[in-house]
Amino acid sequence: MRARLSALLFLVLMIAIPGLVYWYFFMKNTASVEFIIADGVEFTVVLDGNIQNESLPLADNLIHIERTCIGRCRIEPIAPIAYTLTLSSTGKTSISDTLEIWIGEDISRIYTLTDDIVIVPVEITLRHDDTLGNVLLANAQKKDTSRDYLLIGVDRDNTVYADRRWQNTRDIGILTLDGFAPKWKVPEGVGELSLDITGEYFIASLYRDKSILITRDFTRVYELPISGVLSYIPWREEKILTNSGVLLWIRSAYGENPRFSDWIDVSDTMRIGYIDGDDTTRLALSGQTPGTPLLLIYNRETHNTSVLRKWLDIVWMFSIGDVPVFLDSAGKVWEIQYKK
Repeated sequence: MRARLSALLFLVLMIAIPGLVYWYFFMKNTASVEFIIADGVEFTVVLDGNIQNESLPLADNLIHIERTCIGRCRIEPIAPIAYTLTLSSTGKTSISDTLEIWIGEDISRIYTLTDDIVIVPVEITLRHDDTLGNVLLANAQKKDTSRDYLLIGVDRDNTVYADRRWQNTRDIGILTLDGFAPKWKVPEGVGELSLDITGEYFIASLYRDKSILITRDFTRVYELPISGVLSYIPWREEKILTNSGVLLWIRSAYGENPRFSDWIDVSDTMRIGYIDGDDTTRLALSGQTPGTPLLLIYNRETHNTSVLRKWLDIVWMFSIGDVPVFLDSAGKVWEIQYKK
């Protein structure tokens, strides 16, 4: 009989103690806390704490609270204990903090979430107008009337390039006040040459629906099996800008990237991608609604995608040196500063 009473008493205590702890921490002795995000974005609050009551099983000591709010988030009632705090938002750098709450306290904390990326204008002109080029072209033609000179363009360094023709020969070269300095002999079948939109390549159509690109230092020549090329990136995953959009080299042919209208890799695993607002298929693949152009960060290992910016106007994403940039439709260049 005594054994039964002891067992019954033990059972009652096992039920009563957790109930008393819950009543003490969550009903009688409680507090409240409010988190405010300065720029009013949607964010997630995660609080993890430990009651540290030895009479409870280890799992019952742990408290995990998670809320998603816009601008501000109020949590009440909340147990008065110490917590670790994590604040996160899409396209923002997460904040980790500690929070100790006492009985009866009403705490309000303000935080500012900084962007994962910063987009800043680059004070650079990719290509200059033809004013200087036309002056030097006329000077060269005056000195050498036996050959024909055609202006190709003026690069960011104000170097003037021209196409010199004489009988069956053509040369690309540099124009200065002293005249024309040939740099590269143009093969037969190459069409009219121009600088690409980044000012890095000479570009022309080639016979049989091909294109040819020459780096402006004349050290590399690329022959591409496609026409209408506007710009080119040969490194990592080769991509080109054409009259019909951005294409990727896939299995010995050029095709569209199924996920992004344009993109650039900022590390071995992270890719920043752009999707046009009217591209319903790509927006749907990233779980986004149509109508809004988006800049996203894509983890190529986990395949997670997060929105970084909306309503950007992007024509072409490329690099100047090791710096990722994009060109907008107004011809302005913007640097993408990514926090790795």
